Amino acid sequence: MSRRQPSAQEMVNELLDLGFNLMAKATSGPSLRRAMQYRDGLLISLLALVPLRRHNIARVELGHNLVQSSGGWMISLDAEDTKTHAPLELDLPQPLVDPLYLYLQEHRPVLVRRTGRWHRDAGNSLWVSKDGSPMTEMAIYDVIRSRTKAAFGKPLNPHLFRDAAATTLAISSPKHVRSAAPLLGHRTFGTTERYYIQAMGLDAHRRFIDAVHPRRKS
Repeated sequence: MSRRQPSAQEMVNELLDLGFNLMAKATSGPSLRRAMQYRDGLLISLLALVPLRRHNIARVELGHNLVQSSGGWMISLDAEDTKTHAPLELDLPQPLVDPLYLYLQEHRPVLVRRTGRWHRDAGNSLWVSKDGSPMTEMAIYDVIRSRTKAAFGKPLNPHLFRDAAATTLAISSPKHVRSAAPLLGHRTFGTTERYYIQAMGLDAHRRFIDAVHPRRKS
């Protein structure tokens, strides 16, 4: 039997679970394998809660657009780094603060010390490859698809993280749906509004099925 297509909110929760499970299980085996697994878990969890474009997430650098603030961290994107050409500042979600500290203290240093075939100086890049280099957009894309395929039986495109976030916000908090536009890099509210309309149509159809199904004769 094929797996039921999860709702947008279920998908966000499943991605979060996947990310945190990967981090929680990165406790045994060679240090490189643990570091890569923890990195991938943190990456997936971050994208589930902060659905940035792949271009932006690949270019996150410590001290530049990931900076410490009182009690946590802030993600800050310059105007030239966003599709809308507008600066964007976000607090790192609290559940990711401790995982980020652990990654920076224990796992990222393992990756930075690597000098594999494709090595180049990682600098301040947050995401570091097994060769000790900054992870490229394509490397991040491949990691996400590989981890989600292993977990769910089919690979998920990183863009689906953004779709799920927009639809979840539209359903759970319609009055705040406009706030998704800058977060998701939409140039106008019209793009975000399509998710809201789609979500409302889906919700209306589900309510219709719930109302009709009990009356349907077997």
